Amino acid sequence: MENLNKGADRNKHLFSETRDRLFNLTFQLAAPTADEAEEVFKANGLSGESLNIVMGKSKSKEMKAFAWFNKPTFRGISDSIAAIRIALADLNLDLPKTFSLS
Repeated sequence: MENLNKGADRNKHLFSETRDRLFNLTFQLAAPTADEAEEVFKANGLSGESLNIVMGKSKSKEMKAFAWFNKPTFRGISDSIAAIRIALADLNLDLPKTFSLS
């Protein structure tokens, strides 16, 4: 909403029209907890060392870049899953392609 308001205030193309058509009801999501992140990772097939890596429990400093707490958001969780899948693709391991809790 903040970006939408800024664009409308600067009279940028379609910003004010879009703002007029939206309700000004916004809400913020709370950042995921470590338990929630771990639950999402497990639901997406991560376990063992790959789970330790994305949870930041790996002893290797190089693997800290894959940890979700570098960006403690749901997008950070998604990015961590994608990164670990890419890393594991080199090992010919196949993981589920979903990002959901069942």
